[in-house]
Amino acid sequence: MCMDTFDGGTAVPVIWQTKCADLVKKNGGTIEIKEYPNDDHFSLPHSCAPDALKWLKGLF
Repeated sequence: MCMDTFDGGTAVPVIWQTKCADLVKKNGGTIEIKEYPNDDHFSLPHSCAPDALKWLKGLF
C-alpha cells in the first residue's frame, strides 16, 4: 500500500489509510506499507511507480 503522508494526507487522511491497512490485517490479510512523506494524493502515482512496478514484477 502506498501512503501519501504529505500534510496529513491531502485527499485521503493518513488515519483513514492506516485504518484500511489495519482492517486488511484484522481480516487475515497481509499488507506492505510504504510511506511517501513528500507526496500528496496527486503526485503519489508518479513517485510510487518504480516501487509498484518492482512489486508487480515480483508476482509474475
